[in-house]
Amino acid sequence: DEVAELQKALSDMQDSLFQEREHVLHLYAENDRLKIREVEDRAKIQTLLGMSAPGGAELTHAWDAHPLGASIRPRLQGQQAVVSMMDAPRTEMLLLTIDALKAQLEEQIRLNREQLAATAEDR
Repeated sequence: DEVAELQKALSDMQDSLFQEREHVLHLYAENDRLKIREVEDRAKIQTLLGMSAPGGAELTHAWDAHPLGASIRPRLQGQQAVVSMMDAPRTEMLLLTIDALKAQLEEQIRLNREQLAATAEDR
């Protein structure tokens, strides 16, 4: 009788552990989305900053710390500065999203396998 109670308690603890792991996976997914959005926002900010550059002389700005490695090079065209992104930020955003989704899928698969193994042990 005591063994059955301990097995039930162990099973309940495993269920609780798996629920917490799922919650952590959801938090990781949300964190990934926020990081991607941050990179998108930074790219937009850099583009807007490049557009607001004075049109008097040619300006060159390179942001080495930019996560996409993009550089904004305003150049004169008539009286307007034209912003040219050296890297395609949309493509970079999509690649980051794909990497994040792959990692999330792998973690979910690993969690599901552990849950199946724990269920098989309980039987």
